[in-house]
Amino acid sequence: MADRSGEDVTGAGRGESPPRARAERPARLSVNLGSGPAEALRELMASKGISATEAIRRAISVWRFIEDEQGRGNRIAVIETAQGKQNVREVLFRME
Repeated sequence: MADRSGEDVTGAGRGESPPRARAERPARLSVNLGSGPAEALRELMASKGISATEAIRRAISVWRFIEDEQGRGNRIAVIETAQGKQNVREVLFRME
C-alpha cells in the first residue's frame, strides 16, 4: 500500500506487517536513557506517583502541544513571580 506520495507504508519488503487501524496500534518501546534523563524520569515518576508509561504519555502530550502552538505561530512563555513582581519570559524550543 502506498500513501499519497507513492511511498510504501505497509512495511512490505522489510518483513513488517501492514499497519492496523490507528486505534488498534499501541507502540511497544524500549528506550535507552543516559543517567541524567533517567534520574529526571525516576524523580518525576516518584513525585507524581505514575508509571513510566504514563510519564512518557504526558511528555508526548506536552511535546505535541508545543509543536501545535508553535505551528500556529504562537510563542510559549513562563510567568515568573518573584518578590511581588511578575516577569514574563519566553521559552524557546528547538525540537528538530
